[in-house]
Amino acid sequence: MPPHDYFSKFKKLVKAATRDKLFTSNPAAEIVNKTDKQRIAKDVLSTDELQALAGAYCGNQHVKRAFLFACNTGLRFCDIVELKWRNIKSGTLSIDQQKTDRKVTINLNSTAIRLMGDSQGPDDSVFSLPSHNAVLKCLANWGKRAKIEKHITFHVARHSFATNLLIYETDIRSVASLLGHSGLNHVTKYVRAVEEVKQRAVDRLPELNF
Repeated sequence: MPPHDYFSKFKKLVKAATRDKLFTSNPAAEIVNKTDKQRIAKDVLSTDELQALAGAYCGNQHVKRAFLFACNTGLRFCDIVELKWRNIKSGTLSIDQQKTDRKVTINLNSTAIRLMGDSQGPDDSVFSLPSHNAVLKCLANWGKRAKIEKHITFHVARHSFATNLLIYETDIRSVASLLGHSGLNHVTKYVRAVEEVKQRAVDRLPELNF
């Protein structure tokens, strides 16, 4: 998790403590929590990079399948962990998000369906994952084998899902719905990321001498 997100959680905790009169005033109220606007663009995995990961060896096949599934659904790690087979019906995933308590419904593509494997009992987990720290270590080693020089996390999978949808010209309201957002504000950062990706792409064209 990036520093901005850690401090955001800390500010919420201090605000709640102030409301409960544990502090006479909120000591973090005036502190501006800045974020790196370039961070999302840097953390996005292109479809070529996702293919490189798919073809590379990963020490834990459950982690590999779950991560690629997140790249095709946008699910957070906490929701992947809680995902049961009862949440999957007729090629559609429906789950109450752990972070927001808001229900999200996602249409599964053929890749996501294959990544889940054979259907089990309704209360069985779709993916059997180790601890979060073990998952991060596995992702790091996997990324090195795939020769990807990016810090790979499940949050990156969510960024990649949203950004790649926009790159392939999915409308912004559909992206917001698939991510489980009620409005468009949270999705605008992905629109900016797409513009940066496109700018870097044209900047890589060789300069002409004339």
